[in-house]
Formats: sequence, structure tokens, C-alpha cells
Amino acid sequence: MGEVGNLSVRTHWYFSLKDADATLRCACFANRTRSVKFRPENGMSVVATGRLDYYPPSGSLSLIVDRMELAGEGALEAELRRRVAELRELGYFDPERKQTLPAFPSRIAVVTSGAGAALQDVIDTTRRRWPGCELLLADVSVQGAKAEAEVSRAIRALSASGPEMGIDAVILTRGGGSMEDLWAFNERSIADAIFECRLPVVAAIGHEVDTTIAELVADERAATPTQAAMRLVPDREALRQQVDQTARRLAIQAERLVESGRRRLERVESTGLFRQPRRWLNERGEQLDRLVARLGLAVRAGARPHRDRLARLAGELERAASRRVEGSRGEVERLLPRLEREAEQSVMRAADRFYGLARQLEAVGPQQVLSRGYTYTLTGDGKLVRRAAEARAETRLRTVFADGEVRSVVENAPKRAAKTKARNGDEGLFGSVTEDR
Repeated sequence: MGEVGNLSVRTHWYFSLKDADATLRCACFANRTRSVKFRPENGMSVVATGRLDYYPPSGSLSLIVDRMELAGEGALEAELRRRVAELRELGYFDPERKQTLPAFPSRIAVVTSGAGAALQDVIDTTRRRWPGCELLLADVSVQGAKAEAEVSRAIRALSASGPEMGIDAVILTRGGGSMEDLWAFNERSIADAIFECRLPVVAAIGHEVDTTIAELVADERAATPTQAAMRLVPDREALRQQVDQTARRLAIQAERLVESGRRRLERVESTGLFRQPRRWLNERGEQLDRLVARLGLAVRAGARPHRDRLARLAGELERAASRRVEGSRGEVERLLPRLEREAEQSVMRAADRFYGLARQLEAVGPQQVLSRGYTYTLTGDGKLVRRAAEARAETRLRTVFADGEVRSVVENAPKRAAKTKARNGDEGLFGSVTEDR
């Protein structure tokens, strides 16, 4: 440990350390100067550690410095480690107790020195990124004997009245300095004020290599005052770009939905039901009538095999009974009651099926077709009139309805009948059936 003298600062540092009894030449090379947290000056008291180097030609002894710190910093670092361990045990640094930063703050309180460069950095960054945000300054000392009390008092005042004043967050910041300069931000009163603050706190104390207790307790830590402002305020230009991109995506999706709806509407408009609903319904009604007529034919055709089969079964039963009687009268007498029961049940089932089919046939019979408004016309000798050309002048006709018939005489026979092409299945129970429309 000694006082710095004869300092030469270039790529490497060359200086001497002296105390009351001796002087020692020292050299700190570039690969070690980067780890020193301060810039040495003549007259500073420092503690340097390294290895001794002996130069035989001149018989001189020098110190190659590996590490250097201000005198007294070693004790401060030990005290800082003790305080950090104590507060960590009390839960001051727990992530779950940290508050979430506001997404779009409108008013931010800045606790710093009004004369420092840190305040200007915060102002410039906020104006550039989020101009609508208002900054309120809590002007405090950031080093020296008054710093601890002023900083803790300002934070507690903001916690008490800040939410009612519309303050969304607090920035606690100052520029770089030695450990002694930053020591106020390691005091317990400031840590307690940040821990109990109702507003989220972003702390940026010193340079990136400096770490204070205030930063560890804060809800968010930043390396510099500029970064502290960037953590709190969004970038207006970036948000504008996001809004523009979202608007373009929504417009594209809306166009796709409109186009899809238009195509679906065109498909619906092209259908017969939409363009000519009455014609479409009439065609479907005619199809239904043809299907009913075909069903009646199918029912009658299906009932015939059942009657034939019933007749065959009855004949076979009679022949089998005769053979059994002839072969063994005693056996017949024993089985006859059972056979009679089975025959009766079989006949009853066949009859039930027959009557069921007959009822189905009746449901689709000619009378049912006539009841829906259809008619058919016969000549005097009972022939079915299929076309208008068949109705000669003076011909007597009978038109049959569901509830009776009407007789008429043809007065004016058509000179020329329109040719019609019969559709498959158009001939029902009465040939071509025509409905007056």
C-alpha cells in the first residue's frame, strides 16, 4: 500500500508507490488495467498486489501489478458482501416479490441529482422513444453525507403519494464513481425504502461493473441511465410498425373472408332453388309422385311371391301330412295336434304379412293419387286419353276425380298436338298423369 507518484498512463501504466520509508517502481500492463475499477492519479492511496521482478543489469526491483484498488476498498467490499448475504436471507432480492413494470407509463419520477448527466440521459431517451411521458424530478444528493437520507426520504414520499399523483414508476440513478462515491446506495435505509415502495423501481447506479444493494433490491436493474429509461418506456416507432403490420394482416384476412362469402353467395344464387323456387318445388313434387307410383308397383310385385310361396307351403304341408298318415297312423295321431297348431300359426303370420302389404298397397293406390288433385280421362269405350290429340271433336269423355267423375263432349279438337317426350318412370298406375296447373 502506498501513494501513487510519477504516473505515466498510456497503453500500460507505469508509476511508483511510496510511503514514509521507501519507494517501489510498479508496472500494470494493458491486460490488467481493464480489471481496475478506477483511473489512477498522482497522490492517490492504493493497495496493489502482484509479483516482484528483479532486473540484474541495474540491480533494481519492481512490482508487476495484477490487481489494484483504492486503499480501504477491501474492507468496504467485505462489508458489502456481509450486507448482501444478510438481505438475501431476509428475502429482499426474491424474484417473486418484484413488481411488474408498466407497459405504457404516462408519468415517471426520477430520483437523482438535478445537476448530473444521468438526468439528461433519461430525459433524452424518454423524449425520443415515448414523448408523451411526463418526467418528475426528485432532486437529491447522490454521494456524500446527505445522500443516504435524501434518497430514502424521496423514495418513501413517492411511495406514499405517487399512486395518487398518477406516477407509474420510479427511476433511481446516478453516474459512475468509486466504491466510496456509490456507498450511499448500499445503506440499509435505502434498501428498506425500495423494498417497501408501492411503485416499481428501476435502478441504474454507476457503471455496468458496479453493483449496489439498491440495484439488487430494485424491481429492475439497468447498466446505465439510458438503459433504465429504455426498460420503462416503449419505442413509439417500433409500436407504430407493429400496429401497421397488424392492420395489414387484418385487412388481408378481411379480404379473404369477403371473397369467400362472395363465392358462397354466387354458388347459392346459381342453384335452381334460388333462381326459380316454384319450378324447383314442382319438379321435386313430380319426382315424389313418380317414386310413390313406383313404390306401389314394387309392393304389388313383392306381394305376389309371398302368396305363391304360401300356396306352395300349404301344398307341401298337405302332401307331407298324407305321407305321414299313410306311413304311420299312430305317429300322425300323436303329432297331428302339434302340426295343426304350427300350420295355423304359419298361416296367421303369412296372413298378417299379406294384409300388411295390402294396406301398404292401398296407401299408394290410384285413389290416393286422385286425392292429391290428379285426374284421368277416358273415352266413351273406356280407353285412356293420353294426349290432347286423341280427343276428337264430338267425342264423349269421362274425367275421373277422387270423389266422382264428370262427363263431357269435345267441342274444339286441337289441330296440332305438342310432342312430348315421356320421361323414364312417368307412366304410373294410369299411364301419363297430367295435373292442371
